[in-house]
Amino acid sequence: MSSIKETLYKISEDSDITSVSTQVQTQIDTMTNLAEKEMAQKLWDSMESKVKDSRLLPSEKAVIFSHSLLFMADYKSAYPTKTASEVFLLMEANQNKLMHQHVQDKSYLTGSSHDILHILK
Repeated sequence: MSSIKETLYKISEDSDITSVSTQVQTQIDTMTNLAEKEMAQKLWDSMESKVKDSRLLPSEKAVIFSHSLLFMADYKSAYPTKTASEVFLLMEANQNKLMHQHVQDKSYLTGSSHDILHILK
């Protein structure tokens, strides 16, 4: 997980979808825990399939995804008896809520100086 955390802000500053997707995929590919790697790939694929036509910028997708992985690491250490499937379902639901909330905020608010991070902090 540290490679995701270390590159969170670097990825989120990039606005080119190809570059962001490539950077995120590179980070997933470097993960050593196979269960976490599989979950991360499923989360990213889930996000990619849901936001193709949405109003999320590539950088916003990267922030949501990265924070989903950070939350996954925290959740797994707090609840070590949960199965990978249970953790994945929670992460996917959390990620979907973050995407939806951010799109709604962009629809109704004039803007936030913290952008997506105001939901995450």
